[in-house]
Amino acid sequence: MSYFSILIPAYNQVGKMDRCIESVLNQTFGDYEVIMVDDGSKDDTLNMLKGFEAKDPRFHAYHYDENGSLIKARYTGMQHAKGEVVVFLDSDDYLSENALEKLHDRFTSTDADIVRFGFVFEPEGRNILPIETDDVLQSIYDGKLAPAIWRNAYRRRVTDKAVESISPFYCNMGEDTFFSHVFFTFAEGVDSIDDVLYHYETETGMSASEAENTVNLPKFRKSIKDVTVSAEHTIEFIAKYAPQRNDEVKKAGMNMWVSVFVQFVANETDYRNFIEYIIEVKNMGLDELYDHLCNVTLKKKILYDEGYLKIPK
Repeated sequence: MSYFSILIPAYNQVGKMDRCIESVLNQTFGDYEVIMVDDGSKDDTLNMLKGFEAKDPRFHAYHYDENGSLIKARYTGMQHAKGEVVVFLDSDDYLSENALEKLHDRFTSTDADIVRFGFVFEPEGRNILPIETDDVLQSIYDGKLAPAIWRNAYRRRVTDKAVESISPFYCNMGEDTFFSHVFFTFAEGVDSIDDVLYHYETETGMSASEAENTVNLPKFRKSIKDVTVSAEHTIEFIAKYAPQRNDEVKKAGMNMWVSVFVQFVANETDYRNFIEYIIEVKNMGLDELYDHLCNVTLKKKILYDEGYLKIPK
């Protein structure tokens, strides 16, 4: 049995994940398996993954004929994982070459079920180290910590418990919030190391494709619906397994909603455009989000320190 299981979902990634795979092959600690899940790609991703599999017996490829979303792909990876520790790696990101070595050293010296670590935004080179917290989920509710399951490693007993307790659902945004609640609820201890082990590419994925200077209400509407589904499943999970968090967990849903709004308006210079997004929220009947955007988010976005509104010319 390998010590690590590295789970890599892939969707339409032909020619886009060489650096990801190279970072795995270049690890200074080699006792691992790699579970790659092709989530119904429309290009030749499956054959690419089979090529990786043919070259290295530690690599294993799985496939869905239809796209099941990142939640299902990660769930499938957890089902097949046999290592003692599970690491999540997105196909457009990559690991520091000593990532597994550092994690192995920490897991063998602690009883913690989860080890948190630092990451770096690429290509800008900005490092983010784990914040000090005694309660990771509370830090997520308070907006101090963005949920991202790839910034932690997990003993397989945690991911096995997740597989036993949840069922995958279709959702293309907000999946990290859902899985964070599952993993940190089941973990019996959390540790952290101040080492940058993960490289997060900001010029791919949502951060690159949705933050545009043009209003895209259909995509915005779909993204809001996706995170709403994630929030509903998260609230349902907490009600069953950690009901003491029933009141606080609703903050996670609000944080996801606001995060979607911010990503879509990130590059807007004409404030009339992002007001259209707020009106769309109102039309969708999301009154709580509408009030928050008007009274909190909008104020932060367009208010000068002196208190004057920045009116577009």
